[in-house]
Amino acid sequence: MVDYKLWLIATIEIVSLLFPTGLFSYVDEILAVISAIYICRNYKYLVYEEKLIIKLLIVFIIVGCIGTFRNRYQLGLWPIFLDMEGCTKFFLVYILGRHYTQNLSDAKKKATIKAINLWLIPFVIVGCVCGIINFFIDIGMSYETRMGFRTFKYIFTDSAHIGLCWYIVMMFLTANYMITPRLYNFIIILMGLIVWTLTFKSRAVLFVILYLLLFFWIILHNKKLKLNLLSTIVVVGFSIFITFDQIETYFLSGNEKMPRFILLNGGIETMVRFFPFGAGFGTYGTDVAVKYYSNLYYELGYDKLWGLTPEEPIYAHDSYWPAIMGEFGITGVLLLFVVFYFIYKLIIVDYSVNKYATFYGIFALITQLFASVPTSVFFQSNTVFLFLLLPLITLNNLHSARKKTI
Repeated sequence: MVDYKLWLIATIEIVSLLFPTGLFSYVDEILAVISAIYICRNYKYLVYEEKLIIKLLIVFIIVGCIGTFRNRYQLGLWPIFLDMEGCTKFFLVYILGRHYTQNLSDAKKKATIKAINLWLIPFVIVGCVCGIINFFIDIGMSYETRMGFRTFKYIFTDSAHIGLCWYIVMMFLTANYMITPRLYNFIIILMGLIVWTLTFKSRAVLFVILYLLLFFWIILHNKKLKLNLLSTIVVVGFSIFITFDQIETYFLSGNEKMPRFILLNGGIETMVRFFPFGAGFGTYGTDVAVKYYSNLYYELGYDKLWGLTPEEPIYAHDSYWPAIMGEFGITGVLLLFVVFYFIYKLIIVDYSVNKYATFYGIFALITQLFASVPTSVFFQSNTVFLFLLLPLITLNNLHSARKKTI
């Protein structure tokens, strides 16, 4: 039987990613508030790691408040609340998703996954067919030229939008194969990867390669990933390797006019200047810092730099770690390092129930952590939704058809 509450939430979330306008653009904020209320009411049921994460987040918020009222760049209560919610929503929603799905039977998880795939799979098939045709003949679904090829945008405004929502799409396609590991469902996975590749964004291509490598390593060869120092070093090392071109392009190229390079330098300078607690909420690298254009941006001269101006702040909030450095200082950075370690620990434990869960849990964490280097991924709704729905794949008893894999 389908869990209709989760099905409705998942459907609304996916639609909000496909069409991020109007009321749909506030879905992740609403979920963050619901998550905070849920955690307050059920705190005693949280496991040790979850309680520690919440305590660390409270300290993180206190650090932000100290920076805010000490430096007085942003004293509006509403902007402070919005930034506080934006910086913590990922962690709160992750805990909500983890707890809610723990109370679902495998039968409900399977039924919910199948119900969502009823409309998601046709969407992917049509996208793959259109993408292949558009590769050879422009059918109006191109956005720009990359690597000498037309980039595929499908029904979206640009090809980058596919990258934002495709993590969740691939999760459901993987879950579909997990429930019924037939050749047809594996072909659907390949079609999803083709759509992702046809955006010709370097990050997308690298993540497709990572997906295939992990799929063959964990799914087809039954390799296990244990929680120890060696596995952590391997995961981090491999992730740096596959994303090194992004790191080099944005941060090591020496191009001081690159907005992300400027944001990183500015984040480090702000962290040092306002040691050890940062400049405070709504001051650097976040949506609030742009919406209520930060006075700190004027001090740094960002109002005169392309991509960072009040009129065209295209990149002024396109960062994660520089934003954390700027707003919360070295203290906030260290706190989040510890928080992410405990999330990594929970994922390794939770997703060890079956190899598909292990595979996609590790894939999701690697891709999001290293997408956070050049982008604001942990502030974005796609990552919030991904980690809310990810526990759906933690099935304990898989279908007997498991033996009939490709």
